[in-house]
Amino acid sequence: MLLGQLICRIVILFLSAAILAILLFFGSSEGFLGIHLALIIFFAIVLFPILWELYTHKFDPLNPKNLFILYYSLQLGIYPIYILAGGETFMPWLEPDEPYNQPFYLAAITLSAIGLLFFYLGYSLRIGRVIGNSLPTFSKWSNDRIKWVVMLGMFWGFGAAYRLIQSQGGLQTFLVSLGYWRSQGLIGNGYLIYPATGMLPTASLIFFIYFVKKYNNYLRLWVALLVFAFSLFPGILLGFRIVLVPPILQLIILWNYMYKQISWKKLLSFAGLLFFALTFYGLARHNIELGRQGLDIFSFQDFGVDTILKPLVVRTPGTEMVIQVMQQTNITHEYKYFFDSIFEALTILIPRAFWPDKQVSMIIFGREIMSDYLLWRDGTITESTGGLTPTVIGYFYWQMGVIGVLLGMFVIGLVAKIAYQYMCVNSKSPSRLLTYSVIMSAFPIFAESPQDAMNSSVIRFVGTSLFLFLLTFRLKLRA
Repeated sequence: MLLGQLICRIVILFLSAAILAILLFFGSSEGFLGIHLALIIFFAIVLFPILWELYTHKFDPLNPKNLFILYYSLQLGIYPIYILAGGETFMPWLEPDEPYNQPFYLAAITLSAIGLLFFYLGYSLRIGRVIGNSLPTFSKWSNDRIKWVVMLGMFWGFGAAYRLIQSQGGLQTFLVSLGYWRSQGLIGNGYLIYPATGMLPTASLIFFIYFVKKYNNYLRLWVALLVFAFSLFPGILLGFRIVLVPPILQLIILWNYMYKQISWKKLLSFAGLLFFALTFYGLARHNIELGRQGLDIFSFQDFGVDTILKPLVVRTPGTEMVIQVMQQTNITHEYKYFFDSIFEALTILIPRAFWPDKQVSMIIFGREIMSDYLLWRDGTITESTGGLTPTVIGYFYWQMGVIGVLLGMFVIGLVAKIAYQYMCVNSKSPSRLLTYSVIMSAFPIFAESPQDAMNSSVIRFVGTSLFLFLLTFRLKLRA
């Protein structure tokens, strides 16, 4: 154990020294040598801890740390390779062949590597284990209440979905105007969106835990899976892949820890199937937005390499977003210092009907940081700016510069350790697993947009806690 910790610290010191050398010797140079070296260091930092855990038989693919690192490396490691290999940039003026941009590419990749080191530092601290071991949990579920709680969640969720679609003019009008809905239509409809896409799948997961007694009871398993798939239907209609992935991850977590550990082969196979399913889903949604009807919805004449990569790699132009944030904040020197971010997450449950002037950080991000892109794309800056995700590095840099990146990545690493340790205390407890699954399924979103991850985590955590309270509370009356 001591030898392993010593080796890890030596490697981390070596990688830190390599990063410093890249900054000192290549920071002011033109060309790709420094960028390529930075990418090599980045992937060394990504792979070393994973390989070490595999070597020591401690690697858990459903640890939030590993899911975060996976999506993080796709945005900030694979994406720059895609761009350097000739892929089309999201913003035309950020071509890496332009000498002016090359120092920014070097700085963005280097800062991504340093941020990952601080993420590992936060995860490795013993305090995370101590806090995770000491957090309370809910008592045993009341079997008599489970069916009523499930029915309540189902009724509430489907009712909210119906009300939401009807408020947009009915199903046909809703599908035709998906583009408007995905940009501006969601503002002020959060009180309907969460029940339809969050409470409904949570109710189906509670039913899954209650109904599937053993992993080899195939009839009960397929019934529970059918109910779960039915609960995803409103999310599919709404057109957001981001609301479909968390409940699917939650289901995998429940199955893996409560019933039977999922093998590497099956997990990778399922990940591949999910990737292609989401890819075709995105293409079908794109066809609907173009006004295609009938079987033309499933026509994939625009199918190409970029179309395949877009849902996973090109979905968030990671390195470009970091560069854009750096360039804009270096001009204005106006940082947010996390105050508005934390306040928004804590007050996310307040409906806009009671707070008409409620601010949305990602809309502010679009106006302040992405204004030149919006003017280039649309010729104007409107409220339709919420679909632009800054990446975790870009977001923390927007908040507090380099210090914000180091502090934010450290905290995310610490939270990942607390959440994982909380689950490990009793991996068979349905309350712990359901709570852990809510937090864990948000970690890939943290890599893309910490604000969206915090907002959704607060909403889903409160909703899940409400379900667990209804399942466990005891009311004792004294004579």
